[in-house]
Amino acid sequence: MNNSLDRKIIKTIAEELRVDISELNLETKPYDIVEWDSMTNTLIFLLIEQKFSPGLTFDDYSSCQNIGELISCIKSSKLKSKS
Repeated sequence: MNNSLDRKIIKTIAEELRVDISELNLETKPYDIVEWDSMTNTLIFLLIEQKFSPGLTFDDYSSCQNIGELISCIKSSKLKSKS
């Protein structure tokens, strides 16, 4: 996690979950964190979509198995929106 975008996304998720950022990494899955329930999952999606990737669909978000896949999906969505 040396990319500043990666860190910003993980920080956003940690803040919404109210957990220390050190508890999250690229392999973290929603069910790894007790605080990551269905309501928080929706709020995280809305924050991610608003801050980092307008146009990211909930289906795309939901298909991500862990934070690393979510970051890849966001980066891919950003590249598509630029072209």
